[in-house]
Amino acid sequence: MSGGYVDDRSPDHMHGNIGKIWNDEIHTDGHLNIVDPDSGESHAKTGTYQGTHGHVILQSNGDWSYYASIGQDAKGRAIDHLGQGESMTDTVTVKSTDGTTHDIVITIHGDNDRPYCSGEVQLNSGKEDLAQTITTAQLLANTIDVDSNDAGQLSVANLKADHGTVFDNGNGTFTFTPSQDYNGQVHFTYDVKDAHSGVTHTGANMLLTPAGDAAHFSGTDTGSLTEDKHVQGDAQHTIFTTGVLDVTDLTLGKTTLEQLETHMLYMTHMAEH
Repeated sequence: MSGGYVDDRSPDHMHGNIGKIWNDEIHTDGHLNIVDPDSGESHAKTGTYQGTHGHVILQSNGDWSYYASIGQDAKGRAIDHLGQGESMTDTVTVKSTDGTTHDIVITIHGDNDRPYCSGEVQLNSGKEDLAQTITTAQLLANTIDVDSNDAGQLSVANLKADHGTVFDNGNGTFTFTPSQDYNGQVHFTYDVKDAHSGVTHTGANMLLTPAGDAAHFSGTDTGSLTEDKHVQGDAQHTIFTTGVLDVTDLTLGKTTLEQLETHMLYMTHMAEH
């Protein structure tokens, strides 16, 4: 029996932030020595011979090449599902010129395919100034790993937001706290990791809706009066004091700042003695 060894090469599972699976072809080569006592029959029968997962092209001098496509059909996907440390064999039966058969046994070794992300995740909308919980399952919504021994073992690391902070709760969830008074689009970046050191960088997006901010008062909000002092020269013998209040109201997206200056006038009338 003749043998060959070939690795399941990892396809490119990420192009920028958009993932694309490429069909890949693997192959290995070998040589058969054919000896036949009959004159003129010490040759191989040239042709293509099918195996379970691939095929062998055999030349008359005994040179052969084995080819298999990864991910293109059910046969190829079975190869692509091989993870690091896993293997399978493919036996291809070939013939000599006189019809004598011979088995070529190919061992296909799996390697680690990185996680595949089809695109960035769109998270549920949040609200300005309100913390929100994000789960690992949400962040992995657009991610798969073709390796069978990485199934259910994907994780998220290095989660960051461009408008706020992220805290890893250590239980598969993250707490996102938006920047104060910010509303609008938030972009997250993070790494998806498998159980065999495969890493793919990707991202997610969230919309923060505005919240109604309460108005803020500042300025002079106290005053004092003294009986019979600061008397205004009118018949009512009025005493008074004044001050100024500044009113600040933050509206949508902090794009409008409305300041109202309010003059505070306190007056009282004193009866004549």
